[in-house]
Amino acid sequence: MVAKARSQGNDLFSCGRFAEACAAYGEGLKYDSSNSVLYCNRAICWSKLGQWEQSVEDCNQALKIQTHYTKALLRRAVSNAKLERWAEAVRDYEVLTRELPGDNEFGSIKLQYHHMVFPYPSVKFFKVDVEESLVIAKAESIRSVPTFKIYKNGEKVKEMVRPSHQFLEDSVRTSF
Repeated sequence: MVAKARSQGNDLFSCGRFAEACAAYGEGLKYDSSNSVLYCNRAICWSKLGQWEQSVEDCNQALKIQTHYTKALLRRAVSNAKLERWAEAVRDYEVLTRELPGDNEFGSIKLQYHHMVFPYPSVKFFKVDVEESLVIAKAESIRSVPTFKIYKNGEKVKEMVRPSHQFLEDSVRTSF
């Protein structure tokens, strides 16, 4: 029953039917509540549905079962970033860097936290070297560098590719 639920969930996910896939993975968890893969798969469904909190919860469950589950760490980092829980997101990215130092995708994650010093003390900037960190580039759908994304209350407000300094500042000002 667990394998059937996982297979059905995978098929539904592939078709973009995320809510149904979520239910299928949940059905499998009724038969095996210690299946970290089902939790992690359901977490990606929650994130596709914009349900970041549920995604984090399922990643937490997966990580309780399998403490070094890199997919769950990555998905939790992305979901926490969407929730503007920057410290938690950075912590997961740093764990991925330590645990997979030779991995081409995770090993070169370089994340730096920056405060914007002009009149926006509550604005936080994270610098990610996505040219060396393919996982983050893929997770954030970044195709061109530099790309700036502004999130407010977990929702993306604006995305800018190669903006001028003035355009970036104006965008921050109007978003907050």
